Parts: sequence; C-alpha cells; structure tokens
Amino acid sequence: MMNTGNPAINKVEQYLGHGDWAEHVAAPKTMTYQGAITNTAILLGLTVGTAAALWSFLGPEMWAPMLFGGAIIGLILALIIVFKPQASPFLAPIYAIAEGGFIAGISIFWASWAGSAQASASGGVASQLDTSLITQAAGLTFAIAAVMLALYATRIIRATPMVVRMIIVATGGVLLFALANILLGVFFDRPLVSWDGGPLSIAVSALIVGIAAFNLIIDFKIVEDGVENKAPKWMEWYAGFALLVTIVWLYASILRLLAMLRGGE
Repeated sequence: MMNTGNPAINKVEQYLGHGDWAEHVAAPKTMTYQGAITNTAILLGLTVGTAAALWSFLGPEMWAPMLFGGAIIGLILALIIVFKPQASPFLAPIYAIAEGGFIAGISIFWASWAGSAQASASGGVASQLDTSLITQAAGLTFAIAAVMLALYATRIIRATPMVVRMIIVATGGVLLFALANILLGVFFDRPLVSWDGGPLSIAVSALIVGIAAFNLIIDFKIVEDGVENKAPKWMEWYAGFALLVTIVWLYASILRLLAMLRGGE
C-alpha cells in the first residue's frame, strides 16, 4: 500500500501518440489545457479538503480506518476508471474523496512514526505528531511536480517511446517489489525491506520517490496528446485523475522518505 504505483499507466499506450480521436474532431467540445488544469485542481481540492475534514472530525486515533478505507475504495475506483475512462467525469471526484481519507491516514501514520522515533532516540516519550513532516512533504511534492513540468515543457526531458517504456518498467518493478515485500512480511516475517529508517529503507524510499516523479512525464504527455489530437471532453477528467494518482503516490513516498531520514536509526 505504501509503495503503490500509478494504475493509470496501464492505459498509457492507448493515449500516447497513436490514439484515434477522429470521431471526436467534429465534436463541439474537445479536450483543452485549461479544462485539464481546472479539473486537476478540483480533484486536488477535493482530496486535500477531505483529508483536512476527516482529520478534524475523526481525530488522529482514527488513522487506520481512514488509511485502509481510502486505499481500498480508491483502488477499486481507480481500476474501474482505468478500464472505463469514459466514466472518469463521474468517478474521478469520488476517487479524489477516497484519496483524501488515504492521505489523512498515511499522514498521521508517518507523522506519529517520526515523532515516536525521535522521542525514542532522545530518551523521551512521544506525545505529539510531527506535523512539520506533513508540511514539508506537501511542499516538496508540489515543488517536484513544478520542476518536472518545467523539464517537460522545455523538452529537457522528452516523453519518447523509450523513456515511457523505461518509466513503465520501473513502476512495474515497484509494484512487484511492494507485493513481494508485503507477502514476505505477512507470511514469513521476513520482508525485503523493513521501514525502520535504516540505510536500505532510506535508499529504497528515495528510489521510489524518483520513479513516482518520472510518472508525471507520462501524465503530462497524456494531456499534451489529448489536446493536440482533439480528444473528447471527458479526457480532461481522466488526465486529472492520472495526475492525482501520481501526485498522491509522490506525496506518500516523500512523506515516508522524510520520516526515515528524521527518525532513522
């Protein structure tokens, strides 16, 4: 769960460069950059607003139901959207709300973990969440997204077929690693990586942050190709959904990395 990849990439080949939008060219409403930006902002607002509301009303002690409930509902909705992207105008906002629960839960979890680790290292008793971790992770997430957008816009990084394949392979590797880590931990109590703040956990966390960041290149390509090929209007919501998936993954990965660095052994 904490290594979750971007499920939207499973459809990326359909939208990169060779999507057939001919039947939509004559339609009065087609995809625009402004529409994609607006819908992405709406989805991000729903996610952040839901996370803040759940934290305020349910309290930090309810982090587990928020995290696991949001993750399970979000995964189900994401799979439906990926295989039925035309439903994204209706399901993407619900997905964003579910991700708000996931964000609230995972933020509380790692803020608590970091606070406890620091207190243990200093010989004290943890009594508060390290909420500065959340602020820093959010700031870094949007900073990295801005940098990746600038690199893409200036063509310093190009979404060539080879680059896209490399990102997809790397993301698939993260998914397989996450599955193996969970199964080995649950059934044999010997995970590949224990998230204990040691050098290995920090290195793996940093690698996952990098892979998550490069998934933004695919998302930007989906938006660019959709607009240039006059994709149907609903693709604005699908593009926003894809960006939200990556941004949430990036945030969760940065949050874990900062927690490892702050509370490492």
